[in-house]
Amino acid sequence: MTKILLTAATTVIGGLIILVMGQIVIRFILEPILEYRKVVAEIAEALLAHAHFFADSGPDSAKEKGLSEAADEIRHLAVALNGKAIAIPGYRFIGWLRVIHPYQNVLEARRALWGLANTMFRPDWQRKMNLASQAAKLLRITAISPDMLATDWSDKALGQPPADRD
Repeated sequence: MTKILLTAATTVIGGLIILVMGQIVIRFILEPILEYRKVVAEIAEALLAHAHFFADSGPDSAKEKGLSEAADEIRHLAVALNGKAIAIPGYRFIGWLRVIHPYQNVLEARRALWGLANTMFRPDWQRKMNLASQAAKLLRITAISPDMLATDWSDKALGQPPADRD
């Protein structure tokens, strides 16, 4: 009888330990990774939804209603990307394993998105397309959707002489 009770207690305690460990992994590792992936998906959506502003946002269109909101959204997503990456415990190690993007890619993508948001009101379409493409490549958005964001928009790639930048 004692042996049966001991076996039952061991089974229950073992099950509780596995349940608790599973919940820890889910709450502290898997959920932050999923939140991070959602932000990457939102960035992909924003880059495609606001692509028309990249090519057509000179001084005349600065008055256009959605341009300011688009720049704010891209800036917010750049900050959210970094915040969600920091929330993942052991991000550098998991990134090193290539389960998620390496942390250096996150920093460079954030920098590109921030630069894109800051140049939205300038008529430099080529720079904006380069920044959007750079962010998409670093976050591997172009691996899923190889469209205009997978293109190299630099002067060299387009066969043009380098343009003067502001």
